[in-house]
Amino acid sequence: MRLENYEMHLPSYSIGEKSYSKIVDVCDDYGQKVLMIGGKKALQAAEAKIRRAIEGSSLEIIGVEIYGHDCTYATIERLRNLEIYKQADMVFAVGGGKA
Repeated sequence: MRLENYEMHLPSYSIGEKSYSKIVDVCDDYGQKVLMIGGKKALQAAEAKIRRAIEGSSLEIIGVEIYGHDCTYATIERLRNLEIYKQADMVFAVGGGKA
């Protein structure tokens, strides 16, 4: 893959403990099917909070994927080629730092 032919669009992101309470309102326009991707520690810390936040809404978590060990363009391509990614309306990228 040549970097000059690669595009990545980051339409929005949320930061902060109170962000969980806004998930349903923020995501309402994007669809219903959610794929969560993140590091092991970040997913352990956030997954239950996200699931509680979307309870009773039309949002559905269709999969949870650990991104891997290194955040590289190859890792991104591997995740983008997953069948579950193709089914998702949106991706919740959980974590920070290296992930």
